[in-house]
Amino acid sequence: MAIVINGTGTIAGVSATGITTAPTNATDTTKLPLAGGTMTGNIAGFTSTGIDDNATGTKVTVSDTGTTVVGFIKSDSIAPAPGGLAAPGVSLNWYKIGSLALHLAQAGVLTVLGTKDYSGVGAISAESKLILRGGTVNTTLAGHYSANSQGSATPQFAWKNTASGVFDIYASNAQFGNLNSYYKGEGSWNASYSDTGSTSLPTGSTAFVSKYGISIDGAANFMFDSNGLKFNGDTAAANALDDYEEGTWTAAFATGGGSITIDSTFKTGWYTKIGRTVHCILHARVGSLSSPSSYLVILGLPFASNSDNKNRTAGSIAATPTAAPVNTSIVCYNSSGSSNIAVNGFSQDMINAAGYIEAATEIYIGISYNV
Repeated sequence: MAIVINGTGTIAGVSATGITTAPTNATDTTKLPLAGGTMTGNIAGFTSTGIDDNATGTKVTVSDTGTTVVGFIKSDSIAPAPGGLAAPGVSLNWYKIGSLALHLAQAGVLTVLGTKDYSGVGAISAESKLILRGGTVNTTLAGHYSANSQGSATPQFAWKNTASGVFDIYASNAQFGNLNSYYKGEGSWNASYSDTGSTSLPTGSTAFVSKYGISIDGAANFMFDSNGLKFNGDTAAANALDDYEEGTWTAAFATGGGSITIDSTFKTGWYTKIGRTVHCILHARVGSLSSPSSYLVILGLPFASNSDNKNRTAGSIAATPTAAPVNTSIVCYNSSGSSNIAVNGFSQDMINAAGYIEAATEIYIGISYNV
């Protein structure tokens, strides 16, 4: 039997018996609305195939272990340079190896992997790392680079601000056939491969300084450069720690008259040199003596003191037993430009002390001075 709908909207030849008519404006609560409305509860069998590209948030929340972490999206990318760089002898020297986008003080590590010789002039080592950190504004980039080996002391990496929070990174490279870059950290890294056509730094760029640094909790706590060890982001050469040394020194007595010999088992002192300051200790015992008189000097400090007269320093000394008169103290000091310790008696004025020393005298000294 056919159903015929005539021009008036009625169905001809069909009985309405058994047909239920839905009430006006009825809603099927088992289905989602076609437009508008709000859905609550869980959707069974739903699978996401991507992230909405209309999202406007700048942060991401990760909660796959029960802990929610909120922060800027991190980048972990690698991209090799296509083809290979210019052959040796070509006058093109600086290459843009990529572009870095950071938000203010975000940071990351850019590892550059070279594949040719380790020692050619201007050559990048087998592995160089750039430690990069954005400044307090979106136009500055702080950082330094370290490497397994360097062929030249001239700058080999540079950066240039090209937009708010965007920095082009350049490498000086005329000797490598390949250059790979690997970035790990905050922000985003876009590898590229282009030369500037110049043997000098790109216009408006700043060279990174070759350093070895350590960062703790995101702060530049200390780093190494040609000046020495610097702390808490300090860049002043005068504040760098340029030496640390420990060792021993051998003491001897000198007198104005007669002689005093140190026991061979009690003539070794110890020292620690931190920067320009030397700390020395000595426990000396008399081995023998022959009518000592006049001045008494202990020889053999590991370094001569600074020649400036303002660098004279006094030390601490204890000597026992001695023939020093009652109310007379034993004192010691180091003169400027000297590797000796002068030992004197003191009672309102300096007194020669050689005559105070006895056959069983032991002397204990601690002194610090600048070189």
